[in-house]
Amino acid sequence: MIFMKGYSLGMCGNTQAAIRELEQLKRKREVAYPALLALLYFHRLAKKVDRNEIETLEVSLKTAEENVGDQGCLLASSFFLYTGDYQSARRYVTRVLRAGTKAQTPVQIQAASLAAWIEVSRNGTTRGETDDKDEAIESLDETNMARDLDSLLVKAKYYEQQGRQKLALDQLNQAIAMHSWFVPALIEKAKVSFVEMSDEIF
Repeated sequence: MIFMKGYSLGMCGNTQAAIRELEQLKRKREVAYPALLALLYFHRLAKKVDRNEIETLEVSLKTAEENVGDQGCLLASSFFLYTGDYQSARRYVTRVLRAGTKAQTPVQIQAASLAAWIEVSRNGTTRGETDDKDEAIESLDETNMARDLDSLLVKAKYYEQQGRQKLALDQLNQAIAMHSWFVPALIEKAKVSFVEMSDEIF
């Protein structure tokens, strides 16, 4: 939660507040690596760039990367996804997925869902990129992931990109049925329903 709060503050333009939040995490082993990545990112965006601090962070980053675990890789991958560095995002999520053959553990399920979000977000149009996206979505059809909220949402976005609004709505309806409190799913359903209605009218 602290990581996401720091990231949100930074992306809203409050880099100093973001740095203060993220500083709390850089000595916590599980999240040290993604925290250092984010600190480096926001220090470089600051109005007054502290070159000495950037050099210190770069050294710390190399050490932290050697010890990063699965959760750290997933958080780092998410950070790269949010900042639009899809290649780096793929690299870190792949490290977690390669640790097991199928998405069986909660961490691997989270990784498979994140991998799908990366492919859907970059929305490549070449044959290879489309194949990567299709493969990532197909991997979510494992029994273990049938009721995973994030998997349902990314599949809905995938179908929405393809103009298959009814299939997108089906995924969103499942998400709402299982998690009625989850407002983003309700908002997405309203958006997709509006597009479907517009298509029928025009």
